[in-house]
Amino acid sequence: MVVDTRLKQSVTMLSNRVGFWQGAAECVLERCSSVQLRDGSVVPLNASFREKIMASVEKLACQGLRVLACAFKTDLGTLSNYTGPKHPAHQSLVASENYSAIESELTFVGLAGLQVQSFHPVSWHKLVLLYTPTKA
Repeated sequence: MVVDTRLKQSVTMLSNRVGFWQGAAECVLERCSSVQLRDGSVVPLNASFREKIMASVEKLACQGLRVLACAFKTDLGTLSNYTGPKHPAHQSLVASENYSAIESELTFVGLAGLQVQSFHPVSWHKLVLLYTPTKA
């Protein structure tokens, strides 16, 4: 997993040649060009979807939740057979100047609302809601 606090997101390269992004909704959403619906179909991410997604982000945030967006990408180019830090393309994954190329054309899959419990010396998070769009 690679975490970039400036971009407010992290990416995990999965063994089935998929990159999975999670992070601040506005940061992840701006890198998405499509959305996966609940039935599994993938459609273009148009202005109507963006408005509905951001309205859901606001609704969750107003409930006191920390909102994360989730997205994935299957066309990873030289990273498609990524196996870890020893992979020849690893440097392209950790070099921030390559992020825009790697983190484009993502597919949005949903929102997670996290409830942060801070009454304990070590804060913990509880996933309380997952939102996935159904249609524009």
